[in-house]
Amino acid sequence: MVTGSLVGLLCAVAVVAVGMAAPAAAPLTASFVVAVTGLVGAAVVLARRGPVRGRSARRWFAASAAAWCGGELVSAFVVVLATGPPPRPNLGDAISICAGPLALVGVLRLPRPAGRVGALRTLGVDAVVLALGAAVAVWMGFFPSGAGEAPGLVVFCVLVVVLYLVIGSLIAQVAMVGRDLGVAVLLVGLAALAVGDLAVTRELLAGAALWSWPLAATQCLAWPVILGGVDAIARRRPLTARSGRTDEGESSATVMTTAAVYVAWLGALAALPRNGGGTVAVVLGLLAVGSAGLREVLRLRARLRAVRRLAEEARHDALTGLGNARALTGRLAGLLDDGSPASVVLLDVDDFAALDERLGRTASDELLVRLAATLAARFGDDRTHRLGADDLALLCPTGPTEAEAVAEEARALLVAAAGPALRLTARAGVAGVDALPAATAAVAPTTAAQLLAEATTAVTAAGRAGGDRTALFRGEVAERVRRRALVEHRLRQAVTADALSVELQPLVHLADGRLKGFEVLSRWTDEVLGRVGPDEFVPVAEAAGLVPAVGRAALRRGLAALVAAGGPARGLTLSVNASPLELRDPGYPDVVLAELAAAGVAPGLLVVEVTEGLLVTEDDPALDVLRALRDGGCRVALDDVGAGYASMTYLARLPVDVVKVDRSLVAGVGTPRTGRVLEALVQLSCSLGLVVLVEGVEEEHQVAPLLATGATLGQGWLWSRALPVDELPALVAADAAAHPGPARAVGAVGAVGAV
Repeated sequence: MVTGSLVGLLCAVAVVAVGMAAPAAAPLTASFVVAVTGLVGAAVVLARRGPVRGRSARRWFAASAAAWCGGELVSAFVVVLATGPPPRPNLGDAISICAGPLALVGVLRLPRPAGRVGALRTLGVDAVVLALGAAVAVWMGFFPSGAGEAPGLVVFCVLVVVLYLVIGSLIAQVAMVGRDLGVAVLLVGLAALAVGDLAVTRELLAGAALWSWPLAATQCLAWPVILGGVDAIARRRPLTARSGRTDEGESSATVMTTAAVYVAWLGALAALPRNGGGTVAVVLGLLAVGSAGLREVLRLRARLRAVRRLAEEARHDALTGLGNARALTGRLAGLLDDGSPASVVLLDVDDFAALDERLGRTASDELLVRLAATLAARFGDDRTHRLGADDLALLCPTGPTEAEAVAEEARALLVAAAGPALRLTARAGVAGVDALPAATAAVAPTTAAQLLAEATTAVTAAGRAGGDRTALFRGEVAERVRRRALVEHRLRQAVTADALSVELQPLVHLADGRLKGFEVLSRWTDEVLGRVGPDEFVPVAEAAGLVPAVGRAALRRGLAALVAAGGPARGLTLSVNASPLELRDPGYPDVVLAELAAAGVAPGLLVVEVTEGLLVTEDDPALDVLRALRDGGCRVALDDVGAGYASMTYLARLPVDVVKVDRSLVAGVGTPRTGRVLEALVQLSCSLGLVVLVEGVEEEHQVAPLLATGATLGQGWLWSRALPVDELPALVAADAAAHPGPARAVGAVGAVGAV
């Protein structure tokens, strides 16, 4: 840095001294002085080794200085030897203009910010766009318009302008994004050099043969700054775009580039009428707009490449480079969609956690990479996947029987790849399907997620059996899983087609058997599965999120059946079961009240049954839903009381009107111990002002003991099974005949509790 700065300083002092001592001879003398001292300085820089970092950039800058100074020296000799006006441009000018490309290479060799902002292509394209846009304004503002009579000179001057602007724009971007002081110093030095050179270029276009000593002094003064900036860059830590500044810098560069191009181009268009056509400006403007378009095309391609790269990374495991779970799912789905046989083999290393602890994270990762590479070499990269941890998977375009043989081979390969020292064993789970036609009503479509779940079940079974074995997903477990999948598939279709039905079981007064109301029970008879019991399809509906639709359909059909049978006129109630999913939906009360309004049934005739297994906590949203139902006029019943352990707590916490005693207690009403428990429960409920209904009453002899406990309502096969909708009118009519009397008032909230 010191040597380069001294060379530049001596050069500047020499030129200034010569200019002051001999003004008449200053132009020619200055040319010789600048050229000779510049060549000496360039030679010194080239000879110095200096720090390794930035050495290449320094040498390119030195070569640039040598070309520039050598060209000026040749130009000076041309002037001395010329008998008339010296030709411009000449050989010296051709040599000097090579300094621009050399300096440009030096700029590109400078350390630049990491990341996309500092990418060579990004910086280079933006610099060209900026330079061409700025060149329009520079040319029209500072250069004469009548230089068209010397095309060679015009081309030379245009190249000088554009090269300086490209170099300046490039360094400006690096300085702006990287926030590096050395780059900023370099930019200042090059700016001084550019000002002098552009001024000389303007004088050449105006007809001058040589440059003045002030311009020579300006350019010489730029040398210490340039060399100081280059050395400062070499001595600083590597450039990085600082945290939080990369996006800001890139955004600034983008805005600056776009603004420079379009502002300069609009300025050129506006100035054309006053500039005699402005051919050079027009050409520069067209190049600027074209380069801006190229820039956008390149950026678009870069964005598309980035999107493709991200998509590729999203489908590959970072450790092994193999496909991940997403890739496996996609490939497996492709085979299934084609109706081809497809199987998946999941492989787990037995006791991998202990192995990982013994080897350490790095060694265990290396082991996983080796195991994965072994499988990929045998079965192919497109069939081998890592799902996470020690979970490896193979995709097999075969049925499960053939895949089982693949699993055995894969386990043997893993053991061999680990080596005898580790004594590694592995387990495998296999699931698959043979070639199948398109899904029919009787066959649920097999999905990739389903096969992966089945393979997971199989590999878990292999682990529970002791590991070091292969388990095939088959037998009762397979049948149960596939039955559930088929039930869900058909249930979704039934819900969509509104194909579910209901039956209603009567609720009666224990004292005389008079009808009190009905409980709605969902029923489903499928074309393929036949009659499916609620104990099978309700859990499936809950897991699949179909309960709200099933529950609303049951409520709607139950209300319609009650109205058709004339139930509201006799004050008969309707009880519906609400699942935990429904009770935690804030919109559930609105759904219930809307269905009541549509059916024309008073809210006081509806009882919403809550199972004891709801597990309501203090801040459970179900409490707000139950309160909203009661505020709307509906009643709440606690179902299955006595079957669990939370009955007493719920009686105190929930807004309950009716208690339904579970059939397990009712069945033992004749035994002393159970009878006393039942009596205590009923009396506690009555003391809280609750109505008690006993479920599962099947024998006549049970009625008297139940009445003795204080229970008032009953439900069970003693009076009636659950009835189809079309049998309700006859039952209601028969009850009216057996128990004549005026119809009960409709709409009273307390009607449900009247006995």
